[in-house]
Amino acid sequence: MMSHETSNKQDLGISSSPKGRKKNKHHDNTHHSKHPHHHHTNEDRDKHHGSEHGKKGKLPKRPHIPILEIRQEYRHYVSTHLQNLPKFKTLDETVCWNLPVYDYIIDQYAENNSNFRTNPRLANPEAQKQLIESMRNVYGRKSILFCVDVEAWEFNTRIVTEIGIAIYDPREQQMAMMPTIQQIHIRIKENIDKINGKFVPNHANNFNGGVSYVMTKYEAASFIQSLVDYYLHKPKPHNVPSYFVGHDVSGDIKWLNALGVKLPTHFLRLDTAQLFRFSRGKSGISLKNALNVVQIPHAFLHNAGNDAYYTLVLAMTLCDPQCRVRFNLDVMDPSPAKQEDKSKEEGDSTKDEDGKEQSSDLSNEDEDSKMDIEDSNDTKPAEDPKPSPAAIKKERSKRRLEKKKKNIAVANTADCIELYTAIEATLTIFKH
Repeated sequence: MMSHETSNKQDLGISSSPKGRKKNKHHDNTHHSKHPHHHHTNEDRDKHHGSEHGKKGKLPKRPHIPILEIRQEYRHYVSTHLQNLPKFKTLDETVCWNLPVYDYIIDQYAENNSNFRTNPRLANPEAQKQLIESMRNVYGRKSILFCVDVEAWEFNTRIVTEIGIAIYDPREQQMAMMPTIQQIHIRIKENIDKINGKFVPNHANNFNGGVSYVMTKYEAASFIQSLVDYYLHKPKPHNVPSYFVGHDVSGDIKWLNALGVKLPTHFLRLDTAQLFRFSRGKSGISLKNALNVVQIPHAFLHNAGNDAYYTLVLAMTLCDPQCRVRFNLDVMDPSPAKQEDKSKEEGDSTKDEDGKEQSSDLSNEDEDSKMDIEDSNDTKPAEDPKPSPAAIKKERSKRRLEKKKKNIAVANTADCIELYTAIEATLTIFKH
């Protein structure tokens, strides 16, 4: 379908409805009343502004949404449970080998790449260093890639509706030609009725990676925190590094902070928007454009689960030296303005040449047309009757309906399963 400090800020917060505020009809209060790990939020401090918001001539402010706070005891409980699952125990025991052949390929790519001198975006030593380092860790199969994408409601972007996660772990598949990527799509139960479609495509139901899971904000945040604790907080055996991946990483970090998810103070980041910016400059660097340039088939973007997966695949492609050569990612791409001017000049010159060649033909055609006009009757063809307002309205409705049908993508709707706790999520998603 956005590097950032990890301190929580209330104006970016996402939380359950504070006391005294109307509850969402999809919010399930019965579950938390049975469990000791009920979430706590900061106090709502906007109530006393109510009278001021009602003054004539002033627009009402958006309601304050407190930041979600995960109980420390519950965080420790879920994280410990996840790390003790057989899948993660096996991963921790697996050695991730250093493969010199990939470093050699990257060295050859860097030494023979004349674009590092001719492309101003890559001539910068810092840009070169960032690119080569990312390539060594990603293409070299020596790093875990942990990607998160967050979708928000188009009418209030502080309300999170979906969270997508994609994880590439090279352990146990370091030599695989087609790696397995863990895909997770979570829909927030309290906001499941907040549907996009006016400004942002509504693809919440079109997860391509399997089953979508419905969870409350608190349990979803607790589950994501357990993954962050394992992949980003916890030191890995054999010094396997982990990268936090995103297309405009800072935006996703902001959303996670708002959900109460605590990231480490220092961690490795891989921003695919930044990597693609080295190739195409500041404009036209959307996820969709980047996927099109490197010819990655994709469908139903703006589904958080799909976006996370495609962003991860894009990161692998942008860090592959052979793909960079094949798709001319290091070649200086002229700006759209220059391309437009160039095409316009070529078009004008083509018109001039065509005009000279066609001038003689036109003179002959004029003589023939004059004769045809003289021989023709003076009677004019009957004009079509002017359509009635009702007919015009009907035609417009028909066109509108046809346009709407074209915009509706056809696909199977992903199955939805509700998970009631973060523990249940770990057992369901990582059972294999």
